[in-house]
Amino acid sequence: MCIRDRYQRRVHGGSIFGRKFSTYTGGLNFENLNPNLIKSHYAVGGTVPARAAQIKKEMRDGKQFPFDKVVECHIGNPQYFGQKPISFTRQVLSLVLSPDLIEGAPYHKDVKERAKYYIQNIEGNIGAYC
Repeated sequence: MCIRDRYQRRVHGGSIFGRKFSTYTGGLNFENLNPNLIKSHYAVGGTVPARAAQIKKEMRDGKQFPFDKVVECHIGNPQYFGQKPISFTRQVLSLVLSPDLIEGAPYHKDVKERAKYYIQNIEGNIGAYC
């Protein structure tokens, strides 16, 4: 079942996966949002990058540390620092989105098997347009 269909069922009442939903009563606002979401912060401006900036400044000013440089890898692109990309997940997703490529894809057998499993067991479409 596509997301749009699930939304329509929720808007007009009904059930999804055995859970009953009442008629849709409105959008999200500060009164009905989880308070933890409201209090959350984006980590880029957090303690780790602030301390990294402080250490870099201290190193420029001549202070000695038991390391030569600061490598800021708390967020962003881990491949820049040598981490291998998550190829398995990306390859499976590519085949689920384009099942006609499964037989000719130059991927490992386990990638193809996982994609076939998902295709056989996911009800409806997975694309943005159902």
